Amino acid sequence: MIIARVTRRNELSPLHAVKSLNYLDNILARQEAAAQGADDALLLNTRGRVAESTIANLFVVIGNMLLTPPVCEGALPGIMRAEVLREHGSEMNLSEEDLAQAQEIFLTSSLGIRSVSHLEGRELPATFPVAESLRASLGLL
Repeated sequence: MIIARVTRRNELSPLHAVKSLNYLDNILARQEAAAQGADDALLLNTRGRVAESTIANLFVVIGNMLLTPPVCEGALPGIMRAEVLREHGSEMNLSEEDLAQAQEIFLTSSLGIRSVSHLEGRELPATFPVAESLRASLGLL
């Protein structure tokens, strides 16, 4: 996974939280990721903070905290995101520096929970205890 540099999520637009057929920013970011040998990209907002990936919501584990960017940062209000937040996580503005400190990064979508193994060339730990625990507690195994 990379952090997209060619496009930004406009968290100030009234359309940022609307799921529509306009995925041009996501497509451009995915093309950037593919050109670098990655399968997905994280989108930053106009303030340079993390919004989400091109296909899913983002969660990070930093210390003993499970965090995700708030919708006002440009994230879509996903169903699985809401499910994880309801019992387990907190919203927080996230920077690239926060991502560098993360012990675990995973994505949520209606398809489930997907662990991230690499970010910007950095290999993340091979075990994903929080993501695996969430999969089990949500019946996603």
